[in-house]
Amino acid sequence: MTVDGSVLSREKETGPMNDRLEKIYVVFKTHFDIGFTGLASDVVHKYKTEMLKEVIAICDKTKDNDPNEKYVWTMSAWPLLQSLQGSDESDKASALKFLEDGQLIWHMLPYTTHTEFCGLEEWIRGMYVSRSLSEKFGYRPKDAKMTDVPGHTWIVPSLLKKAGVEILHLGCNGFSTPPDVPPVFFWEGPDGERLLTFYSKGAYGTGILPPEEWTHPVWLALIHTSDNHGPHEATVIEEMKASIAESGLQAELHIGSLSDFAVDFLSRNPDLPVIRGDLADAWIHGVGTAPREVSRVRELRSRIAAAESALALGMLSGETSDIGGATGLTQQIKSKIDESYEYTLLFGEHTWGMDCKSFLFPRTYDKKSFLKDKSSERYLKMEHSWQEQINYLNKAETSLDAAVGMLTGRVNVTPSKDKKTYRIYNYLGWQRDAFVLLEDIESLGSDEVFIDCANGEQLIWSFTNSGIIVEVKQLPALGYKTIACINQVELQAAYKGSAVEVAATSVDTHATELKGYVNHQESVLENSFVRVKLDNRTGWITSLYDKKLQKEWVEETSEFGFGQYEYNIYSSEEITRYIKKYAYRFYDWGVHDFGKTEYPEQQKRLSFTTELSEIRLIEESDFVRLVCSASSDTSSVSEYGNANETVWSITLMEDSPNIDLEWRFTGKEETPMAESGHLLFPLKLDNPSYRINKLGSVIDPCTDIVRSSNTLLHCCENFVDVSDGNVGMAIIPLDTPLFSIGRNGMWDFEPDYKPEKPEINFNLFNNWWGTNFPQWVGGSLSYRYRLIPHKGDWAEGSVWKQAQETMTPVSGILVGEEHSQSAIADLLPNGLDGMAVTSFKPAEDGDGYILRLREWIGQSREVTVHIALQASEVLKTDLLEYKIKENVCSLIESGADNVNQFRFQTQPFEIHTFRIR
Repeated sequence: MTVDGSVLSREKETGPMNDRLEKIYVVFKTHFDIGFTGLASDVVHKYKTEMLKEVIAICDKTKDNDPNEKYVWTMSAWPLLQSLQGSDESDKASALKFLEDGQLIWHMLPYTTHTEFCGLEEWIRGMYVSRSLSEKFGYRPKDAKMTDVPGHTWIVPSLLKKAGVEILHLGCNGFSTPPDVPPVFFWEGPDGERLLTFYSKGAYGTGILPPEEWTHPVWLALIHTSDNHGPHEATVIEEMKASIAESGLQAELHIGSLSDFAVDFLSRNPDLPVIRGDLADAWIHGVGTAPREVSRVRELRSRIAAAESALALGMLSGETSDIGGATGLTQQIKSKIDESYEYTLLFGEHTWGMDCKSFLFPRTYDKKSFLKDKSSERYLKMEHSWQEQINYLNKAETSLDAAVGMLTGRVNVTPSKDKKTYRIYNYLGWQRDAFVLLEDIESLGSDEVFIDCANGEQLIWSFTNSGIIVEVKQLPALGYKTIACINQVELQAAYKGSAVEVAATSVDTHATELKGYVNHQESVLENSFVRVKLDNRTGWITSLYDKKLQKEWVEETSEFGFGQYEYNIYSSEEITRYIKKYAYRFYDWGVHDFGKTEYPEQQKRLSFTTELSEIRLIEESDFVRLVCSASSDTSSVSEYGNANETVWSITLMEDSPNIDLEWRFTGKEETPMAESGHLLFPLKLDNPSYRINKLGSVIDPCTDIVRSSNTLLHCCENFVDVSDGNVGMAIIPLDTPLFSIGRNGMWDFEPDYKPEKPEINFNLFNNWWGTNFPQWVGGSLSYRYRLIPHKGDWAEGSVWKQAQETMTPVSGILVGEEHSQSAIADLLPNGLDGMAVTSFKPAEDGDGYILRLREWIGQSREVTVHIALQASEVLKTDLLEYKIKENVCSLIESGADNVNQFRFQTQPFEIHTFRIR
């Protein structure tokens, strides 16, 4: 987040220039941090006021220059939108004039993100900010830019190409080691899409003149100001012209956009290397600095998608009016859902607070001084900047709750005294069974039951502390079922007893192996699929035996226990070693940012684990659970930041081979010392192969990560899988996505690390950053994991499908009793084959509905989608819902099962967007 501010520095480093250089394309920009240089609110205000005035001034001073020598200011889409919405009328009028004249432009992305941490659909919606600007002002950018963050996951070129982008520029700050890529290349995504990518190492942009080794006839001069600085002085143009003349070059100067460069550059058919791989984010550890909020946003993503699909399904059923009305209720619901997407993506923006070296220094690290300093003005202001980041999620939840409330209201809920009716929505692309939590029911009468309104079948339900959980079977793909809480007498009258009798005789009476016991040596849980044994001295799993696969999953020779919690305090020696290994160039600001200035001398790492105090067995009709309670070493709590108490549980369900694990930490102390918490899962498997579900794809960390990217610490979308091709184990972290394979990856960097052993090391929290992310965390924390043993590899074991179900609980919306007659809706009657729904929504222009699908199993193939008869036309669009030239109309045929169908070709992990009328 710091760059040397010299505009013309690069040519001083070069020798004789390329005699064949014909044209130099100049792009002017600043690096946008939502925060860092001040509170986020202050930064956004600056863009709306002071900086906008400066942009208007320089555009005005140069507006009469030759057409290609006018100052053109490129902005990220989101701050430009904020500036236009928040500026005074005079500045807005001037800005609109320069928007029309093309001196004020934007690129496709809203801002720089920690991309692999974001949700797939929310990242796509970030480009809808640019779309909304295009709808107002006509300009459609075909370029994108991200700065500072060293790397991004390889779905990026695929998504950008499908949004019409032709060039991406990435600029890495001067201290961080960048991925080992050439300055310009075609970046190939997992679906084979190739995007022209320009990568600046050691700088946000480039100098006015190319380096000596540049052989192409056109050059991109991306001239940056530093973080959140305004535009240049108007004299910069004459300075650039003078610099070109001084070099002896005859190159023409063209000030404009990244797209201007791309069009010319690509027209010359350049021979460029192709990079097919993941530029894994070397800053992804920052995600672990806010563990509670990370858990919240991972849960929010599925809730937003579910609410949006519920809106679209409600419109399809005719229960709402056309969304085209600007003041209509459906438009209000959609606006709230859009807001929720906006705020969750803002949480994934790369700036999570103010600059520590500017606002927090000097720092103290001993516990007593730290606690005293926390009441100081500078510490309180720093914590306020972190709270601004948390507030994004508060706003996302508020907007979503408002949308759901209006969704409930739109069907005129008038529940009778004896009956409550609910729509249970499933936005996934396949039929599923699920448990739904109904929070508004606190108790039931002895004569009340839940029924499936389609057939009157009684449903299984149970009480919890949060409400009532109801099991709903065979929820349709991208559809809903209606259930009701009803009086037995009313049920008998409505269904004449037949449904009740069927329900009564359908109870499964087969013998079950579900059991558990605790003795003086070990504790055991067992069902028909697996047997789990715990060491009564530690509470760690000593055996996890899969009966069906005849496979033991716990590596008994590991130095760590399976499910062991470890708390670490890192040494000054480790921090120094990391800085030496990671630094690309040494700057004093980089040492401050990536180290912890004035950190106390400490020669070795301190590691602490737990001391077991109790094991309890809980047995219910459909599950068994072992609950372990443990305390921590008192010094790790009082002197550092460990949790005072840890409680974890292992649960087996009656009819599932999966193992559910949960940890709860209470009384965690805040500490400024370099700390991290981890859970370890040493797996027993010869010849392991690894697969990581990163955003939008699945990668092999041994072959798909570009050298000098982050090879030690990974961020998963839904799962990590370890398999030998015959059997495998997948782990789904519901709350925290960070993990290393084979060793602890904290405060370390390896340019080409390959996993040493199948030991999955999940990071629960850390304060690795010394720059702007939260520097301490305390309070109560909780983490959930699901272990899925399976046959074959991740695709054969349908891990992706189970992971998405685990991450996507179904939701129930209270509706009026009159809607119990529309008991079921099914948009995808036969489900999807190896595909998943990422979004089903009203079209932005009100013309039909948008169905977005993702290919999930990594195969090129033809896909047939069966769709309900309401669909009379399906058009393929780009990612932003615009028409595309090829495959404009997908073939629709009348199917044999009273459904329509359409077919299309897909590449591995390809994203497809369809307009349905």
